[in-house]
Amino acid sequence: MKRIFTGGLILSICLLSSACSFIVNFVVVNESAAPIEMEYTLSLEDYAVLQQMEAPPAENLMPAKMDLAAWEGKFKQEAWQIMSPDEYRFDAKTGKLKVKVAPGQAVKILQTSSSVFFEGGDKRFQVKTLEISGESGKMFFEGLQLFKHFSEKDYSNRYIAYK
Repeated sequence: MKRIFTGGLILSICLLSSACSFIVNFVVVNESAAPIEMEYTLSLEDYAVLQQMEAPPAENLMPAKMDLAAWEGKFKQEAWQIMSPDEYRFDAKTGKLKVKVAPGQAVKILQTSSSVFFEGGDKRFQVKTLEISGESGKMFFEGLQLFKHFSEKDYSNRYIAYK
């Protein structure tokens, strides 16, 4: 009896502690007819090691792109094309990335765990500032305002649209 109780207790603890987690993409979508430029800053924790290496950011922090037609439909994670280093500029000293976004293009700026939606998760959000500029003007967000400004496309994609 004691073994059954112990086994059941261990199983219960395992089930309770295995929370459902999924990948979430944070995306900037250019819905305008002209190119836009965006600059965003990664948190210090995420690029501190890169400062010494002068390397590109980790894959989940690297910008990736897809056409707006693909973005608007159902797609798999494999549809994202990681941008080559000549398509963006990364400053390892400041953690800033600059990306030009073509009209009708979506650019993923962060891929992270759904844990950012749990209590206090916004403090772990890895993008600290975002500035988007184009023919329609500038948009600037930082901190909690940035995190909250992303709209939900579906459970694994959040976006900011520039029109």
